[in-house]
Amino acid sequence: MEAQILKKLGLQNHKNLLEKTTELLRLLQIKSSGLSGIDDYAKISICVDLATSLLGISTDLLDIIKQSGLKKTVYEKYKRNIEKILNLNKPLRISEICVHLNCNEVSEKATNLLNMYEDHINKSNDNDIDLSHPQYAAMAVFQACKLNKVKIIKAKILGFSHLRPSQWTRLEQQWDKFITEYNDLLKKSSCKPKSVTQVVSESKEINSQTQDRANKAEIEDYETWKARIINKAKEDLKQMKLGHMNKDVESVNFDDSL
Repeated sequence: MEAQILKKLGLQNHKNLLEKTTELLRLLQIKSSGLSGIDDYAKISICVDLATSLLGISTDLLDIIKQSGLKKTVYEKYKRNIEKILNLNKPLRISEICVHLNCNEVSEKATNLLNMYEDHINKSNDNDIDLSHPQYAAMAVFQACKLNKVKIIKAKILGFSHLRPSQWTRLEQQWDKFITEYNDLLKKSSCKPKSVTQVVSESKEINSQTQDRANKAEIEDYETWKARIINKAKEDLKQMKLGHMNKDVESVNFDDSL
C-alpha cells in the first residue's frame, strides 16, 4: 500500500523514500496502541509526509492530505500525535538541514542568522511566533546560502520548512527585509565618531607598535655585525701599518742629521 500511495503522489522515484516510510509505519504500529480513529491509509499518508521531511524531499502537502482522506485540521492533529509517538517532534537543527543539503560550510553562518532573528523577534515582543518551527531553521540556512553564494535546490529546503510555496515566499520577504535592516545598522555603527577612550587606546597601540619596530631595528643581525667588525679590524690594521711607516721615516731622518 505504501508503494501505491507514493505512486499516486508522484514520489515513487525518490531513493530511500519507500524504505523510510515503511520504517516509520512499522515503528508506529509497535508504539501506537493508544492511537484510534485513523485508518491505515491515513497512517501511511502521514508517514509519507514525515519521511519526505526527514529526507529533505519537497512535496505538496495538500496532495498528501487529500490522499489521507482526512480533513486538514484532523490530519494536522493526527500528524502531531504521530510525531510525538515516533519522537519526531523535536526542533529541526540547522546542522541536520546542512548535512541533507550538502552545505555544511554555511552551518555557522545560518546559526548566527537565526540567533540574530530570535533577538529581533524578542525585541519586537511578538509572542505569537514559535521559533522552534522548522521554517525558521530552514530559512536561516537558505539566507546563509544566499549570502555565501552557495547554490542549493530551493525545492529541497522548502520541504524542510513544512510550508507551502506561498507561505515560504512571505517568510523569505520578511527575512530579506530583516537582513537588509541589520546590515544597514552595522554600516551606521561602523561610521560613528570614535570616543576619546577609543582614540587614546588606538594611539597607545600605535606607539607600542612603533617602539617595537624601533627596538627590533636596534638589534643588529649577525652578518651586519660581522662585516662591521671585519671592516673595523682592517681599518685598525691599516692605521697600525701607517704608524710603523711614519716611525721608520722619522728614524731615517734622525740618522741623516748625524
